[in-house]
Amino acid sequence: MRLEPDAPPGSYSPLDVALLALLPAPAFALVLISALAVPIVGDFLRTAAATQHESRREREEQELDRQQATARDAILRLADAIASERVAANEAGAELVRASYRARGTLPPTH
Repeated sequence: MRLEPDAPPGSYSPLDVALLALLPAPAFALVLISALAVPIVGDFLRTAAATQHESRREREEQELDRQQATARDAILRLADAIASERVAANEAGAELVRASYRARGTLPPTH
């Protein structure tokens, strides 16, 4: 502070008063900027985390859908194979019965 040499104690020039008034301004500005920036940054980080979580969940769902489709295809192929074997077994069984009746020389009973 620049006091005039002949000024009474406790008196300040207008420039000194202005400088003293501006002293807390940077601290106030920093607090104000922080008060405004923290919620914005927090929202940005929450949004980024939610987006990342959603993307990961979508990738996992797509992988599960792919695995489900693969399993469904395998099940349908196995069911077709079992049905084909069952038809073949029924035809073979019927042929054995007919061959048995032919070997004995008899006719099958009619219902």
